[in-house]
Amino acid sequence: MPITQATLTGSSNTTELSTYLTQSFTPSANQLVIAAVFNSNSNDGAPIPTMVGNGVTWVQVATVAFQSNTRKRVTVLRGMTASPV
Repeated sequence: MPITQATLTGSSNTTELSTYLTQSFTPSANQLVIAAVFNSNSNDGAPIPTMVGNGVTWVQVATVAFQSNTRKRVTVLRGMTASPV
């Protein structure tokens, strides 16, 4: 069976906040969901992001900090649930 992908949502925000919201989406049951997050902080090191929502347990796959003083970061998270909400 071939692997297929579908973009569920996307967003961006240039304001430095501690919490961000995306558009609402409901993942399919028992389907892998992968999220890539880019974040930066102009003063300190970029924190490692976490995700919550949709009844999914989100797990960090990898995170990489770069630029001087690790001010930018890319993190990949994955999640799956039998009963998304």
